[in-house]
Amino acid sequence: MDNRMDRKDIKQQRNVKKLKKKIDKLMHLGGLTEQQKAIVRSTSNLARNLLVESSSTGGSFGQLHQASTSRASLALNKIIAEKKNANQGGPGLVLTLQKLNGSLAANFEIGTCIQFATLGPPVTRPKWMTVKPWKGCTQTMLVRINCPDHYIVHDGGISFDFVSDFFEKKWIRLGAEVSDKNAFWESMCNVPISMREQIREKSMLEDPNTGLKCVKSSMVLTSVELIEHEYPMPDEDHISTKKRYLPLTESSPMFAIDCEMCITSAHVHELCRVSLIREDGSVVFDTLVKPENRITNYLTEYSGLTEEMLADVNVTLADVQRAIQEVLPPDAILVGHSMHFDLKALKMAHPYCIDVAVAFNMSGNDSKTSLKNLVYLFLNKNIQNGVGHCSVEDAWAAMQLAKLKIEKGLIYGNRRFGWETEDWNKIKKELEEKDDSEEPMQKRAKTEPAKGELHTTCNKIKCVCKECGNGFGIECIVENCLCQVNPPNFCIKCLSQPAPVQEVLSESSSYDWKEALRVDNVSVSRPLNYYMTESSQPILCGFDIPKSVKLPDGRKFMKKPQSSAESIDGFVEQCAADMINYKLGMVDLDYHYIAEEMETLEDEEGEVIDELTARQQVARQIDDHAEKLIRAAAKFCFVLFVFSSPKHNILYLRVKS
Repeated sequence: MDNRMDRKDIKQQRNVKKLKKKIDKLMHLGGLTEQQKAIVRSTSNLARNLLVESSSTGGSFGQLHQASTSRASLALNKIIAEKKNANQGGPGLVLTLQKLNGSLAANFEIGTCIQFATLGPPVTRPKWMTVKPWKGCTQTMLVRINCPDHYIVHDGGISFDFVSDFFEKKWIRLGAEVSDKNAFWESMCNVPISMREQIREKSMLEDPNTGLKCVKSSMVLTSVELIEHEYPMPDEDHISTKKRYLPLTESSPMFAIDCEMCITSAHVHELCRVSLIREDGSVVFDTLVKPENRITNYLTEYSGLTEEMLADVNVTLADVQRAIQEVLPPDAILVGHSMHFDLKALKMAHPYCIDVAVAFNMSGNDSKTSLKNLVYLFLNKNIQNGVGHCSVEDAWAAMQLAKLKIEKGLIYGNRRFGWETEDWNKIKKELEEKDDSEEPMQKRAKTEPAKGELHTTCNKIKCVCKECGNGFGIECIVENCLCQVNPPNFCIKCLSQPAPVQEVLSESSSYDWKEALRVDNVSVSRPLNYYMTESSQPILCGFDIPKSVKLPDGRKFMKKPQSSAESIDGFVEQCAADMINYKLGMVDLDYHYIAEEMETLEDEEGEVIDELTARQQVARQIDDHAEKLIRAAAKFCFVLFVFSSPKHNILYLRVKS
């Protein structure tokens, strides 16, 4: 019991010492109100009395003193917090332009900047600048000054005295897209949706026929992605894989395709081998192809092809194209790695494509990871270990990756969607323990020859076509490859023949090539009002709202463009008078017509004033308007001024102190 009392007394002594430290800290801060001084004096007396009592009783305290010490400590903590907040100089602005990676800030960067300052964490946090603390900004004001070029480059002695002083002569050069006024205000009024949120929405999409999550169909490249990754479209050089296509569903079959190319006398890469396999690993066809032009480089170290292998080949590109058109179902999904190269070699276009080089992203940017590395990282397998590649092996590897992605979800293996490389370490052990006996193909190449040598121990399996009875087969450099274990049943010549009964798809239930292209229905942005609540302060929209921007009418959005006032001076007066009432004030001022009027203005003697004088008068007007708006803003207002012309765009920004 005595030991427990001793420990309590020791703790109480520590609390008294903490009280004294807090009292000393407040005395150092100074500037206390009379009420605060009274609390400090009473706490100081309490601490002194406790220490006197402790010394007279041998270091022990009464139980009642513990409660009084706690109350006094809380009172001092409150005063210290109030003093710290009062002594702070307001929010600070920190620029991290290096995070733009050499690019110029533009509409997106300015938009996220004002949106985060106004709405906070629900929207995307800007990477290139930070206001700390973001809640410290009382309001945000964005003013766009539209003017001729020489007012931005300060040509001919033009200067803005107030603007230069307020922003301390510091500005940021902006990208050319800022010159488009409509696009600029669209970016300000539409809040970008984060990649994670877009992926979440995609994951929630369901197949209308089955009610299942549309992971497979969400992996199919959209029309925009097909263009970005340089996939061929049907034109005079490329034919479509089908005349009509059925709608894409989660039950749509996948076929993996891979091609090997050689360089020909036309100085281009032409198709020399192509393989097509099903989801279960069975080979639809695997054939060598005779190029249209003479081969000048077999690229054996990559293609695995030699002059001897292609000597007696009579299969043409047209045969392969017809075979693909015949065997692919109208809702087939093609799977591959950087498949745009394969389709270009085939001179074909397909609307439903899953590119595992896009679905798996280990870099976090636009660079792609090789198929060999993806297979090692996610399947714990080694491929392409011999001289040259096997197109069947590569196609099956791409198919396995696609199936793994469908199983794990859209975020899996994609750093752009929020997946981290550290996550791979968690699954690596699971991959190593996985039973390889379930694999239909062992990806072990034969012993690699010495540098400069070719494989002389290739496996050549002789297949017999079930249609024509002719033999066919390809030498393969991979032991136990699918092209040997599960070879095709029909030769390419037979597959290219039209079916006796052709399925005819009605136009009402099928699509042509353009209609079949997948459009991403997931929103990439939302209007400002989506994030506003009943308690949110209103927003001033002092600009002509673009038709594409849908903002509701009402007290939350005060729509007041420059055209609503008789003059630009009157418009600035109106905005300045009401600015304090808005959480976000956005104002667009156009000085192009004023500059034109000034150039024809006459002085008292009827002489047209010189060009420099006219420009200086416009500059003074711009400077006066900027001063009125800034002075009308609240303390700790986050102020942004964009000066925009057809050729130049700059940004001034600062927190008003």
